[in-house]
Amino acid sequence: DEKKIATSVSVAAVKFMEAGVFLVLLEPHKGNEAECEAVVREEIENIIKNGVHADEIERIAKNVNRSFFETLQDYNKFSYSWINSYFSTGDEMRIFKRVNEFYDVSSDAIKSFAKTHLDPFLMNCIEVLPLPEHKRASKEESKRMSQALDQKILARYQRVAPIEQPRAAL
Repeated sequence: DEKKIATSVSVAAVKFMEAGVFLVLLEPHKGNEAECEAVVREEIENIIKNGVHADEIERIAKNVNRSFFETLQDYNKFSYSWINSYFSTGDEMRIFKRVNEFYDVSSDAIKSFAKTHLDPFLMNCIEVLPLPEHKRASKEESKRMSQALDQKILARYQRVAPIEQPRAAL
């Protein structure tokens, strides 16, 4: 953020029962691709060497708590989270206990995790480049086929009843 070398940066984790993928997604300003990659490597190496500050851990814990309460308000999301938690742990209350455990995470635990699982040597870089001219026809054909399939599916659900008039203004 301080260096202003990227338009956007986000971090995501794709979690499976036994494994996962940690992603750092960047949209670098033109010509800053190598510098962005270097900054990511530097940050990972810094976490491995120095851990993270207690304020960051507290901020993460608060964000997890807020996110959990948002999940509680969405029945579908909560049901999905709860069933995943139950199947992976066998404890139907685990999802509720997990929320407060983030306050107990230490900088040393993060350092240890990063040292084991976030080795910069294993870091990959994927670039999405402009679509080559010779691939554009294929892309347009795929798009046309997808739209045709959408139309075919929607054609089975034609509205036969008139649309109800609103009863009260919001």
